[in-house]
Formats: sequence, C-alpha cells, structure tokens
Amino acid sequence: MAKHTEGVCDLDVEPGNPNISYSCGADGVVNHINLRIYAPATKLFTCQPIDDAMPIRQFIPLDHIAVDPLNPNLFAVSGSNKYTRLYDIRKSMRDSSTDFDQFIDHFYLPHLIGEHLVVVTGMAFSDHSELLVSYNDSYVCLYTMDMGLGHDPVPSFPFSARNEASEKAIPQLYRGSAEFESGKAVTFLGPKSEYVVMGSDYDQIFIWKKKGGELNRVMEGDEDSVNFI
Repeated sequence: MAKHTEGVCDLDVEPGNPNISYSCGADGVVNHINLRIYAPATKLFTCQPIDDAMPIRQFIPLDHIAVDPLNPNLFAVSGSNKYTRLYDIRKSMRDSSTDFDQFIDHFYLPHLIGEHLVVVTGMAFSDHSELLVSYNDSYVCLYTMDMGLGHDPVPSFPFSARNEASEKAIPQLYRGSAEFESGKAVTFLGPKSEYVVMGSDYDQIFIWKKKGGELNRVMEGDEDSVNFI
C-alpha cells in the first residue's frame, strides 16, 4: 500500500471511510492510502522545518497524524519539534507532484517560540474539531481552530512572533502533579469528549475535565512509561 524509507510511526483512518488512511514516518513523509484503487499510495509531501536555525536534517521526522472527525478533509501532523501543522487534503493532493509542504495552519504556545528542545509527544482530535497536544515540557494544550497562527512560517524574530501569538485566544492548559514531567499519548474520553486523558513517564494516567482543566483522577497505568492510551 505505502512505503517509507524510515520507520512508520503512525497511521490514521478517515472517520466513516475505512478505505482512506494516512501514514507518517521518521522520514518526514505523509502518504495518502486509498484502498478503492489498485495503485500505490500517494506521497503528499515531506515535512520541512519552519524556524529551526540549524536543523540536523532537512525534514522533520513525524510521530503523529490525526484526521479531524468533524471535517475529514483536514488532518494534522506533529513530530520532532514543537509545531502541530494542519493540512487540507484537497490542497495537498493538488500539490503532491511537487512534494510541496504547504500547511494551512499551525499551532504552538507563545512561550515555546524560540525554544528548540520542546517536541510534541501526543496529539488527538475531538469530535468538535478541537486539537489536543502534549509536549515533553509537561504541558498539555487544547486548541480550537481559531487559535492557529496561519499558513505562513513563523517570523524570523521570536519577539514579533510572540507578540502575534499573544493576540490569539489562549488554549486550555492541563497540568498534573510535581512528578509529572513529560506527557505522552493523549486522547479524549466520554461520549461527548468531556474528559482529557494522558499517559506519562511516571507510569501514571491523568484524567482531566476538558472544560476548566480540573484534574479529575490520577491512576497507575504501567510499571514504566505509559506511551499509548
């Protein structure tokens, strides 16, 4: 169906359409897979750095991909940096022959601008097009679609980017305990996505109320890190 030159890290199926799926990998490639046609998957693009001054590679290894259940034309990817990028499959299919990485929006916290050690560790969509993202610096954030910073790369000057970001609506933050250092996989829980759930490095599972961010429960998940929920 699809091939990557390095490890395949994530796969997501289009909600309501089991014939369509997406894959992403450590080679930075996103593939579109259509089981209704007898043909190889379509390589959509290779994810490129946005503002890394001295990237180790000329692409961003990708760990996560998710399709928006409310609007399956939209999908998000994230990986070995702090940005979560939103794409429209209709535009990506048009540009696939050029391997052009053109996101329609991207998300991050203002305080992360200029930080190069922060990476996304988990990502999920709710049934209401909300985007949940966890970071290795202990933040878990809930973004709505009006919180993105647009399709242009971040300006070269961090201070101007920070000022621009501060004018946006502020995402809901979720925090754990003193032992909560690095978030892992995140997802939503409940028939209406009323709760946010996350694994952690300290064998624990955290459950918050989505609205308001109140920590509802902390429970043991594994003897080691809880990497998947």
